Amino acid sequence: MIPPPDGLPPVLHADERLLVFDKPSGLLSVPGIGPEKADCLVARAEAEYPGARIVHRLDRDTSGVIVLARDPEAHRKLSVAFQERQTSKRYLALVSRVPEAASGVIDFPMRKDMCRPPRQVIDWRAGRAATTRWALLEAGDDAALLSLEPVTGRTHQLRLHL
Repeated sequence: MIPPPDGLPPVLHADERLLVFDKPSGLLSVPGIGPEKADCLVARAEAEYPGARIVHRLDRDTSGVIVLARDPEAHRKLSVAFQERQTSKRYLALVSRVPEAASGVIDFPMRKDMCRPPRQVIDWRAGRAATTRWALLEAGDDAALLSLEPVTGRTHQLRLHL
């Protein structure tokens, strides 16, 4: 894995209520367990913007837009918006096979793999609902670019669904 660049990621938007960053791949959204996983977007943002609080997360290996609140009220309102699915997330994925259909829905229930955390597994009996909408954007001979919209927001959902 390539380490993330040093310093604060690019700020796409900043006002008195919220911050929007372009998170690079390789940077944790929040600290992990252990001192080697203390470097994260929240820690870097806190140094520049005291009181900044994470609203949603992106996996370490995922780059993209991430929102932080600058005050408790904004955090509460934004968190509720994400929980109640008043927001949407879209991801681009380059995959090594071209799907037969132009779009679809993946509905595979997931749960933690207790033998290999933090991995997830598909479990039709005990898994929690996990739904992803997808659409083919471009296709080549042996690869395709997909647009992905996670309806639910399970950890590693898109990786497991693909």
